[in-house]
Amino acid sequence: MSFATSIMRTYENTCPRTGQVLKLRGAPASFQEGALSITPVLTDGSSSFGAEVSGIDWSKPVPEEIVKQLVQLSKKYAVLIFRSTGLDNKRHIAFSQQLGEKLEINPFFLCEYPWLYCVWLSVTVT
Repeated sequence: MSFATSIMRTYENTCPRTGQVLKLRGAPASFQEGALSITPVLTDGSSSFGAEVSGIDWSKPVPEEIVKQLVQLSKKYAVLIFRSTGLDNKRHIAFSQQLGEKLEINPFFLCEYPWLYCVWLSVTVT
């Protein structure tokens, strides 16, 4: 698969077929699912793409029941956002491996850790 085709991915369960564009919500409504707090990020009617997830104790291995929940959430939202995990590279890789073999690996990675890649945010405020 070439790089150009690898970034063109549509998730049928989250992408509306109406031709409309997904928009950021004003103040997304969070909800609890077990120990997890989920906040959808982008929405268009009843369809959502991306969710911020909190309520995970990152100081120890993630329990299997939480991993199963996260796999289901990733099927529903496609992208999960975890803030302030405190994971180092080795723990990040170990957590990723818990998610299973179907984990999508991005082609941008750190040379020392081929299972990790970096995302940088550059913002200019005027």
